[in-house]
Amino acid sequence: MDAPALTVSQVRQLLQVVLPQRKFDAESALDEVERIQKRNRAAYRSHRKRKLRELHAQLK
Repeated sequence: MDAPALTVSQVRQLLQVVLPQRKFDAESALDEVERIQKRNRAAYRSHRKRKLRELHAQLK
């Protein structure tokens, strides 16, 4: 007997019940936003650097 496939909505509902919900106070929320922004900036710089190297290599 095959189990029916779960929809994205069903998975979301299950995860909301099963996984602990992190509670943020204002300071924690700001710290988390800052952490994510730093990570995103690092990723942006890394991808931009790689793209520029690729473009430079194509021009040679």
